[in-house]
Amino acid sequence: MGDVRATWEKRLSDNKTTIRVAANLAATFVLATLAACTTSAQPSGKASARLAPAAAMSPTPTPTPTPQPTPTPTPQKGTPQATSTPTSSPATHVATSARPPQTSPAGAPPQATSDFAALWPETATPANTARLPAWRGSPEATVAHFAVAVFDWKHPTVHAAHSIFSNVEKGVRVFSVRSSPSAPSIEVHAAAVVNAHIWSVVYFWGFGRSEPAAAVWVRADKADISFGYWGPAASADLVLQYGSHTIRRTSERAAKWSFPINFPLKDPGAVMVLFRDRRGVVFTGWGTPLRAGEFSAG
Repeated sequence: MGDVRATWEKRLSDNKTTIRVAANLAATFVLATLAACTTSAQPSGKASARLAPAAAMSPTPTPTPTPQPTPTPTPQKGTPQATSTPTSSPATHVATSARPPQTSPAGAPPQATSDFAALWPETATPANTARLPAWRGSPEATVAHFAVAVFDWKHPTVHAAHSIFSNVEKGVRVFSVRSSPSAPSIEVHAAAVVNAHIWSVVYFWGFGRSEPAAAVWVRADKADISFGYWGPAASADLVLQYGSHTIRRTSERAAKWSFPINFPLKDPGAVMVLFRDRRGVVFTGWGTPLRAGEFSAG
């Protein structure tokens, strides 16, 4: 029994030694492997105890900007910037405000009656230009006669001026017109639209840089016209003219009118709105040409 016990004790001792050696070898191998991995993972000369976050290792791509549509330039506010609009009549046109048009009626004589664009003394091409008065050869004199005839001013003052609008076309003459030297000014435009030597009034505006809204709807049988201003006015006069046909209306409450049309709209026309004070004196107003045919503006 003593020999057997001694033999088992010797085997156990040998096994423990073998296990310790194997464990030491395994530990050495693991440490060597970890050291090699750590060394290869770090840049040369630098050491870090942290791994980069996943987001930093895979940065989010920079989003590609979505192309934006190029904005359409807003036209300068103006009267009869006419563009066709789907309506019951192909002759109907649309404009957005009471300001002057981008293309004024200045320049060469019109090639057709429908191209004529003026509001005074006539809205259509005169039949006999040889019989026109001599003062039509002067833009200043034409504007002065206009102020007497339309504004009812006895002694208007007329001075060349710079327009407050940026879209006045070459050839248009601009004047500051007053009923007296201390009175408010109305800007009046003149242009040679009959021919190169005959002048007409083609536009007037007495509201400075303010923006009253205007609406002009003229159909074959009816007209609706309004202007978004009253101020200190005691009354407002409307003049709507197409060729030889003229309609006049007066309001003492608001610049708004609705009335029947009983003549053809075959000639170009004009609309004028005049505001009078308590003395009956015109102190401001607006006037612009209208194209032949049905018309909508505002």
